[in-house]
Amino acid sequence: MIRFPCSCGQTYEVPEDQAGNAFQCTRCGKLVDVPVLSDLRNLAADGTYGLDETPIAQHESATLEEMMLAYTRDKVDFYGNEKDLRNTQDDFAALGGPEALEFADDDDDENEASVRARAPKYDPITGELIRPLDVREKQRPTESEASVPVAKAMIAYARHRRGEHPFQASQILPEMFRPANLIVTMVIFIVHIILQLMLFPVMIGLWLLVPAMMIVAGLIFSHYAVVVNDIATEDKDELPRPLRDFGWHDDLWGPFVHFFVSAFIAYGPLIAVNWMPQKVVLLVAYSAAVVFWGTLIFPALFLTMTTSGHWLNLAPDKVLRVIKNLGFKYLLSVILWAIALISYAIGIGGTMFALASLFAPPGTMPGNPWIATAIAYPLLIVGIFIMHVFCWYLGLQYREYQPTFHWALQSHYRGGAAGTPEPRGKQGFFVGASRETPEARRARLAAQNPVPAVPVQPAATPPPPLPPQQ
Repeated sequence: MIRFPCSCGQTYEVPEDQAGNAFQCTRCGKLVDVPVLSDLRNLAADGTYGLDETPIAQHESATLEEMMLAYTRDKVDFYGNEKDLRNTQDDFAALGGPEALEFADDDDDENEASVRARAPKYDPITGELIRPLDVREKQRPTESEASVPVAKAMIAYARHRRGEHPFQASQILPEMFRPANLIVTMVIFIVHIILQLMLFPVMIGLWLLVPAMMIVAGLIFSHYAVVVNDIATEDKDELPRPLRDFGWHDDLWGPFVHFFVSAFIAYGPLIAVNWMPQKVVLLVAYSAAVVFWGTLIFPALFLTMTTSGHWLNLAPDKVLRVIKNLGFKYLLSVILWAIALISYAIGIGGTMFALASLFAPPGTMPGNPWIATAIAYPLLIVGIFIMHVFCWYLGLQYREYQPTFHWALQSHYRGGAAGTPEPRGKQGFFVGASRETPEARRARLAAQNPVPAVPVQPAATPPPPLPPQQ
């Protein structure tokens, strides 16, 4: 057995096979090393070791092994042995030393528990002393610190989420002239120029570029649907970058379908002109009526397709509810769409005429192509600009009026206390309620459908009993 004391005075006896191990003192909580047999003769009664004084030359330089042990960051020494990273007595002194611990008698369990609670803690893997961290309470800034200017949020939707006023429709035009929004508008204009430049090889017979032209045109339509969706559902107050994240469903094909279906429902009846009698008055009247009603209903269809999330919301009653709830603001959206449509039509038509005149023989194209170019391209820019304003305005109306649209698959009705669904709002057409009671209704139905009487036959007379046998 190895008998040795701790520095706090507690004495321990352990088997000899435990020599060299370490454990935490049950009294003071410090880490105690079990001495080996060769160190017992140098162990004092207070738990310290007595060392022989070794003469050291005054100018002796440290060896490479000692320098590696003391100054390198490695956890092993020159020979590959692990360094002893446990804390020394100087580390304990920095924490208050052993004299800071007031040891109690062995009989006072409560006092001993409090001492153990204040005892130092060690990492179970490395044996390093765990030092407590001082946590300073957060103080309010002084007047001098509060006066330091802080940068404001640059993104509009980050500003109004902090309690500022939400974005208003009157801010659309000023915001459109911000550099980021102007860059988006100019990128779309450049894409139109690229689309028109692709006409040169098509005009000389290179028909392979026709699918590429259709794809570029479809991407332009997708961009406008993305603008409505991004401002409406993402609560952003700036134009998104063209085609946003290039996702196939959310940014490319899906928005194109939304725009195309809305335009087809609004202006698709124009196809019937091919099968109508070729009378000028009838064709002009029919086309004008289709264009008028299509322009009137297109904003509601476009808003429903890009934000509602389901085809069921294209039902006539739901589209008319959108128009009714927007009221005068819907009329403004129709005006913006009409201006954008006219500017776009004249701008694209004029630019196509100017490009076609470059390939036509001199004198065959009426008018001056340079005058058409000077008028068409500014109108095309105006059409792109107004189209972005129109899409932005539709997105803002979604934020304000979406709960009143009552779109399908966008409302959840919670169950009542007994598990029954809560009553829903009145829907459909009014049907007058019947004041007839259930008893009167059963009597009326019985009178209308009488049950036929079944004749009752008299019961047969039973035969007389047989006489008993002799």
